[in-house]
Amino acid sequence: MKEEKLEQTSDLFLELLPILQYKINPLFHSGIQQNLKCNKNQSKALIIIGRWKEITPTLLGKYLDLRKGSLTTLIDSLVKMNLVKREFHPNDRRKTLIKLTSKGEELVELKFKDFKENINTLFDSFSDNQLENLNHNLLEIIKIVKKV
Repeated sequence: MKEEKLEQTSDLFLELLPILQYKINPLFHSGIQQNLKCNKNQSKALIIIGRWKEITPTLLGKYLDLRKGSLTTLIDSLVKMNLVKREFHPNDRRKTLIKLTSKGEELVELKFKDFKENINTLFDSFSDNQLENLNHNLLEIIKIVKKV
């Protein structure tokens, strides 16, 4: 019984990931790429940093699934564009934090606004009950996946 449930879980994730990539991910990237010529990894990094406010390069690399060399190049490019800055960690000088600059904050704020408008348009035809179910299920997925 449990093996069947685990098999179903893996099948559902395999179905969900490409759908998210196709339907939702483009909503994150369109505005940032057009405005500043950011590539997808730069856009994703800005979104992640914007949600966290500050993040270590190690954690950012894990979220982006990038190796250290590629991550350094990515961060360097965002620093050069004046979108992020590196700062020493307040409790551990061996660590570095990546934060948005004021220019980066403005851009990400506009991007979040644009994303929310796109999501509103995408799900506008849903009923209140459907939206409530969707939000509940998304919260459950997030809660469960964070535990893993």
